[in-house]
Amino acid sequence: MHRAPDGRASTDRRHPRRWLLLAIATALVIAAATTAFVLRSQPSPRLVLSTSLVKIGETYSATASGFSPREGVRFSWTGPTNGVMDVFPADSGGRTTHGRILERDPPGHYSIIATGLISKRTASAALQVVQDDPVRR
Repeated sequence: MHRAPDGRASTDRRHPRRWLLLAIATALVIAAATTAFVLRSQPSPRLVLSTSLVKIGETYSATASGFSPREGVRFSWTGPTNGVMDVFPADSGGRTTHGRILERDPPGHYSIIATGLISKRTASAALQVVQDDPVRR
């Protein structure tokens, strides 16, 4: 209870609103900070190839990590040719492997790309494709 300027007792009904607004603002700040912490604590997406140089006709594998748990991860490539390999689900830790990729594209420098279909996170790795030298056989 507060005293009016003339000394009479009065009740200020605005104080409960102020406390409610303060509580709501505090809850929003905590929620925003928690969301920012969770997003920053996720590892950066990463793509690791079993080799960086492959001959036409050989195989290699690609392991992607740092994606959202259970989201589909699309593997694709760009270079002298472009295309999509396939989509594989990430496990509960955000990791997936595309194994035994048979190389059939022409020689050149390529980028292998992993893209999370939900998170839209991407990671890439360099791959060089070379022609098998028939003289060395």
